[in-house]
Amino acid sequence: LSSTGTATALAADRVAKVADAYPNSALAQFLAAETVALAGRNPMAQLEKAVRAAPSFAAAQTMRGHAFVAAREVRKAFDAYSASAAVLPDPGVLVRSGILGETLGEDAAAEAAYRAFLKAQPNSYIAMNQLAWFLAVRADDLTEATALAQAALVIKPGNAAILDTLGWIAYREGDAALAVERLNQASAATGGQ
Repeated sequence: LSSTGTATALAADRVAKVADAYPNSALAQFLAAETVALAGRNPMAQLEKAVRAAPSFAAAQTMRGHAFVAAREVRKAFDAYSASAAVLPDPGVLVRSGILGETLGEDAAAEAAYRAFLKAQPNSYIAMNQLAWFLAVRADDLTEATALAQAALVIKPGNAAILDTLGWIAYREGDAALAVERLNQASAATGGQ
Protein backbone atom coordinates (compact mmCIF):
# COMPACT_ATOMS: atom_id res chain seq x y z
CA LEU A 1 0.00 0.00 0.00
CA SER A 2 1.08 3.58 -0.60
CA SER A 3 1.45 5.88 2.39
CA THR A 4 -1.91 7.45 1.46
CA GLY A 5 -3.52 4.02 1.20
CA THR A 6 -2.04 2.98 4.55
CA ALA A 7 -3.27 6.19 6.19
CA THR A 8 -6.76 5.66 4.74
CA ALA A 9 -6.83 2.05 5.95
CA LEU A 10 -5.71 3.12 9.43
CA ALA A 11 -8.32 5.88 9.51
CA ALA A 12 -10.98 3.37 8.47
CA ASP A 13 -9.96 1.05 11.29
CA ARG A 14 -10.08 3.88 13.81
CA VAL A 15 -13.44 5.20 12.64
CA ALA A 16 -14.87 1.67 12.63
CA LYS A 17 -13.72 1.22 16.26
CA VAL A 18 -15.39 4.47 17.25
CA ALA A 19 -18.57 3.37 15.47
CA ASP A 20 -18.41 0.04 17.33
CA ALA A 21 -18.63 2.03 20.58
CA TYR A 22 -21.89 3.57 19.31
CA PRO A 23 -23.71 0.68 17.63
CA ASN A 24 -27.09 2.46 17.72
CA SER A 25 -25.83 5.70 16.20
CA ALA A 26 -26.86 5.85 12.57
CA LEU A 27 -24.52 8.75 11.94
CA ALA A 28 -21.50 7.00 13.49
CA GLN A 29 -22.21 3.88 11.43
CA PHE A 30 -22.68 5.90 8.24
CA LEU A 31 -19.43 7.80 8.73
CA ALA A 32 -17.66 4.52 9.38
CA ALA A 33 -19.19 3.09 6.19
CA GLU A 34 -17.92 6.05 4.17
CA THR A 35 -14.42 5.72 5.62
CA VAL A 36 -14.38 1.97 5.09
CA ALA A 37 -15.49 2.48 1.46
CA LEU A 38 -12.73 5.05 0.93
CA ALA A 39 -10.25 2.43 2.11
CA GLY A 40 -11.56 0.11 -0.62
CA ARG A 41 -13.40 -2.21 1.74
CA ASN A 42 -17.01 -3.35 1.80
CA PRO A 43 -19.07 -0.86 3.86
CA MET A 44 -22.19 -3.02 4.08
CA ALA A 45 -21.86 -4.05 7.75
CA GLN A 46 -21.80 -0.43 8.88
CA LEU A 47 -24.55 0.55 6.44
CA GLU A 48 -26.82 -2.20 7.73
CA LYS A 49 -26.27 -0.96 11.29
CA ALA A 50 -27.00 2.61 10.17
CA VAL A 51 -30.34 1.72 8.57
CA ARG A 52 -31.33 -0.52 11.47
CA ALA A 53 -30.82 2.48 13.75
CA ALA A 54 -32.56 4.89 11.35
CA PRO A 55 -34.42 3.25 8.44
CA SER A 56 -35.28 6.67 6.98
CA PHE A 57 -31.63 7.79 6.78
CA ALA A 58 -31.71 8.58 3.05
CA ALA A 59 -27.95 8.91 2.56
CA ALA A 60 -27.32 5.50 4.12
CA GLN A 61 -30.07 3.91 2.00
CA THR A 62 -28.61 5.51 -1.13
CA MET A 63 -25.13 4.26 -0.29
CA ARG A 64 -26.58 0.79 0.31
CA GLY A 65 -28.22 1.02 -3.13
CA HIS A 66 -24.87 1.84 -4.73
CA ALA A 67 -23.20 -1.06 -2.91
CA PHE A 68 -25.93 -3.47 -3.97
CA VAL A 69 -25.64 -2.32 -7.60
CA ALA A 70 -21.89 -2.94 -7.44
CA ALA A 71 -22.64 -6.42 -6.10
CA ARG A 72 -25.29 -6.94 -8.84
CA GLU A 73 -28.02 -7.44 -6.25
CA VAL A 74 -30.80 -5.73 -8.21
CA ARG A 75 -33.70 -6.39 -5.84
CA LYS A 76 -31.79 -5.15 -2.79
CA ALA A 77 -30.56 -2.08 -4.70
CA PHE A 78 -34.10 -1.29 -5.83
CA ASP A 79 -35.41 -1.61 -2.27
CA ALA A 80 -32.64 0.61 -0.87
CA TYR A 81 -33.11 3.30 -3.52
CA SER A 82 -36.88 3.17 -3.03
CA ALA A 83 -36.46 3.60 0.74
CA SER A 84 -34.18 6.58 0.13
CA ALA A 85 -36.51 8.18 -2.43
CA ALA A 86 -39.47 7.82 -0.08
CA VAL A 87 -37.67 10.15 2.33
CA LEU A 88 -35.78 12.41 -0.05
CA PRO A 89 -36.89 12.47 -3.72
CA ASP A 90 -33.40 12.92 -5.15
CA PRO A 91 -33.54 12.85 -8.99
CA GLY A 92 -30.49 10.57 -9.29
CA VAL A 93 -31.97 8.08 -6.86
CA LEU A 94 -35.38 8.25 -8.54
CA VAL A 95 -34.02 7.47 -11.99
CA ARG A 96 -31.99 4.57 -10.59
CA SER A 97 -35.08 3.27 -8.85
CA GLY A 98 -37.03 3.52 -12.10
CA ILE A 99 -34.40 1.69 -14.13
CA LEU A 100 -34.12 -1.07 -11.53
CA GLY A 101 -37.93 -1.29 -11.30
CA GLU A 102 -38.03 -1.87 -15.06
CA THR A 103 -35.30 -4.49 -14.75
CA LEU A 104 -37.36 -6.30 -12.12
CA GLY A 105 -40.55 -6.03 -14.18
CA GLU A 106 -42.15 -3.74 -11.59
CA ASP A 107 -43.57 -1.33 -14.12
CA ALA A 108 -45.90 0.50 -11.73
CA ALA A 109 -43.01 1.26 -9.37
CA ALA A 110 -40.78 2.25 -12.29
CA GLU A 111 -43.39 4.60 -13.71
CA ALA A 112 -43.97 6.14 -10.27
CA ALA A 113 -40.23 6.72 -9.89
CA TYR A 114 -39.95 8.34 -13.34
CA ARG A 115 -42.97 10.56 -12.62
CA ALA A 116 -41.43 11.58 -9.29
CA PHE A 117 -38.16 12.31 -11.14
CA LEU A 118 -40.06 14.59 -13.54
CA LYS A 119 -41.91 16.23 -10.65
CA ALA A 120 -38.59 16.90 -8.89
CA GLN A 121 -37.11 18.35 -12.10
CA PRO A 122 -40.02 19.50 -14.28
CA ASN A 123 -37.79 21.21 -16.85
CA SER A 124 -35.33 18.35 -17.21
CA TYR A 125 -35.14 16.97 -20.72
CA ILE A 126 -33.62 13.83 -19.20
CA ALA A 127 -36.62 13.30 -16.92
CA MET A 128 -39.05 13.96 -19.78
CA ASN A 129 -37.28 11.58 -22.13
CA GLN A 130 -36.88 8.84 -19.52
CA LEU A 131 -40.61 8.86 -18.81
CA ALA A 132 -41.41 9.16 -22.54
CA TRP A 133 -39.28 6.10 -23.33
CA PHE A 134 -40.88 4.11 -20.52
CA LEU A 135 -44.39 5.05 -21.64
CA ALA A 136 -43.65 4.17 -25.26
CA VAL A 137 -42.00 0.84 -24.49
CA ARG A 138 -43.61 -0.45 -21.31
CA ALA A 139 -46.90 1.36 -20.79
CA ASP A 140 -48.07 1.59 -24.40
CA ASP A 141 -49.06 5.25 -23.95
CA LEU A 142 -47.82 6.77 -27.18
CA THR A 143 -49.79 10.01 -26.81
CA GLU A 144 -48.17 11.08 -23.54
CA ALA A 145 -44.82 9.65 -24.66
CA THR A 146 -44.90 11.79 -27.81
CA ALA A 147 -45.81 14.95 -25.90
CA LEU A 148 -43.00 14.39 -23.38
CA ALA A 149 -40.38 13.55 -26.00
CA GLN A 150 -41.32 16.56 -28.13
CA ALA A 151 -41.14 18.84 -25.07
CA ALA A 152 -37.73 17.37 -24.27
CA LEU A 153 -36.55 18.00 -27.83
CA VAL A 154 -37.56 21.67 -27.53
CA ILE A 155 -35.29 21.95 -24.49
CA LYS A 156 -32.43 19.92 -25.98
CA PRO A 157 -32.64 20.04 -29.82
CA GLY A 158 -30.71 17.34 -31.62
CA ASN A 159 -30.27 15.11 -28.56
CA ALA A 160 -29.63 11.54 -29.71
CA ALA A 161 -31.54 9.87 -26.87
CA ILE A 162 -34.65 11.98 -27.47
CA LEU A 163 -34.48 11.41 -31.23
CA ASP A 164 -34.16 7.68 -30.55
CA THR A 165 -37.29 7.81 -28.37
CA LEU A 166 -39.18 9.68 -31.10
CA GLY A 167 -37.98 7.10 -33.63
CA TRP A 168 -39.28 4.28 -31.49
CA ILE A 169 -42.62 6.06 -31.04
CA ALA A 170 -42.91 6.57 -34.82
CA TYR A 171 -42.16 2.88 -35.34
CA ARG A 172 -44.81 1.89 -32.78
CA GLU A 173 -47.30 4.17 -34.55
CA GLY A 174 -46.56 2.41 -37.86
CA ASP A 175 -44.70 5.30 -39.52
CA ALA A 176 -41.58 3.46 -40.72
CA ALA A 177 -40.30 6.39 -42.78
CA LEU A 178 -40.39 8.79 -39.82
CA ALA A 179 -38.90 6.12 -37.57
CA VAL A 180 -35.93 5.66 -39.90
CA GLU A 181 -35.52 9.45 -40.24
CA ARG A 182 -35.46 9.93 -36.45
CA LEU A 183 -33.09 7.01 -35.90
CA ASN A 184 -30.76 8.35 -38.61
CA GLN A 185 -30.86 11.75 -36.88
CA ALA A 186 -30.04 10.06 -33.57
CA SER A 187 -27.14 8.20 -35.17
CA ALA A 188 -25.82 11.41 -36.73
CA ALA A 189 -26.08 13.18 -33.36
CA THR A 190 -23.75 10.58 -31.83
CA GLY A 191 -21.31 10.79 -34.72
CA GLY A 192 -22.64 7.60 -36.29
CA GLN A 193 -21.53 5.41 -33.42
